[in-house]
Amino acid sequence: MGRFAQFLGDTEIEIAGQKLSLKATVRDMQKIMNLKDNPTEQLGNLHDIVLDIMKRSYPSEPETELDAIVTKNVASFLTELAIAWKWTNRDELNRSIDEARKKLDSQSK
Repeated sequence: MGRFAQFLGDTEIEIAGQKLSLKATVRDMQKIMNLKDNPTEQLGNLHDIVLDIMKRSYPSEPETELDAIVTKNVASFLTELAIAWKWTNRDELNRSIDEARKKLDSQSK
């Protein structure tokens, strides 16, 4: 491993019971971070970014299968990548989700 390998973004996550070794790049991280600036295109763009990471990580797998796991688990990919890349941790994420649910519950009453 080279001197600057920590900046590659390679990581391992678990999605739908599958342990995945992803070959992400710093550019992938930047693309995902930039999605917050344009919320109307987030889901489609996030799907495309994650699909590109999966293709790079598993080049011999059929694209239809890679597309299926990404499509069915796009939110989980975002969550697990954010935790793996240390943008947040599981406790902070759960706390934010709980706060959002409480806010929605209070607005619906």
